[in-house]
Amino acid sequence: MAQIEELIFLGSGTSEGVPRVSCLTESPVTCKTCQDAVLADSKNRRRNCSLLLRAFNRQLPGSETHNIVIDVGKFFYESALVWFPKYHLRNIDAVLLTHDHADHVNGLDDLRDFTLHMRDNCCPLPVYCDDQTFRRVKASFPYLVDPSKGTGSGVTAKLVFCHIDPDKEFQIHGITFTPLPVWHGPQNSALGFRFGPVSYIPDVSAIPDTTLEKMKGSQYLIIDSLFPGKEVKHISHFCESQALDFAKQIQPKFLYLTDFTHLWFHDVDEERLRQEYQESFDIYMAYDGLRVQLETSI
Repeated sequence: MAQIEELIFLGSGTSEGVPRVSCLTESPVTCKTCQDAVLADSKNRRRNCSLLLRAFNRQLPGSETHNIVIDVGKFFYESALVWFPKYHLRNIDAVLLTHDHADHVNGLDDLRDFTLHMRDNCCPLPVYCDDQTFRRVKASFPYLVDPSKGTGSGVTAKLVFCHIDPDKEFQIHGITFTPLPVWHGPQNSALGFRFGPVSYIPDVSAIPDTTLEKMKGSQYLIIDSLFPGKEVKHISHFCESQALDFAKQIQPKFLYLTDFTHLWFHDVDEERLRQEYQESFDIYMAYDGLRVQLETSI
């Protein structure tokens, strides 16, 4: 059975990312987060939410490490250009999609580099998604679903789409994934995933009781927190208070907030959260490039 050794946040921001052009072109520039985000190694530089899992089978010495990516949005290739060389990553062995919004699927075309130059050409890259997401992908990227619809050279990313039943567990390279159906706005659904001790939900506005039950016992909770402030709410996202309130129900050992706008300033707000919420779990703000080594004892 494979074991997840490490998580790498390829992106921790919402759709527009951080910094915003609108902030950097103001005169004078007043947004401190966006000003900081252009600096080298800034924790405020945020690309679309994306998470990479690294897993291998401890029982098979010398076994290959598998890289599984959750979501490939508009900034995915930019993220890969930064973090894959820095962390000595190369292959992607599978992709999971949480839902059909552009900031989670529009990087699918950029997978061509990974499928044409880094994999056996006989083996297309598996992409796992539910029916709703597949329909949107098929409409937006018909040539990725049916290569005969490609134009120009006809060279496209070699992908194979695999169906996710939101009510059934599935396995990828020995890792069991449990879909976590949630609401992402009043009339739009999305998925999170539980894998091992981790529950990951990057976009959510409400969590059904049936999904909460599947998350109980999670030691790592990674969850949407669009805006800071205890009184702030959003129609399609958790914000600070909703994320912290939900974490109190789950009682993880580690809470990682993600999917931030430019209203969050990493170091200042992370320290504020720890001061204001004296909880039994550790509170972290995720940031692009963050590596989390999973504790094997929990």
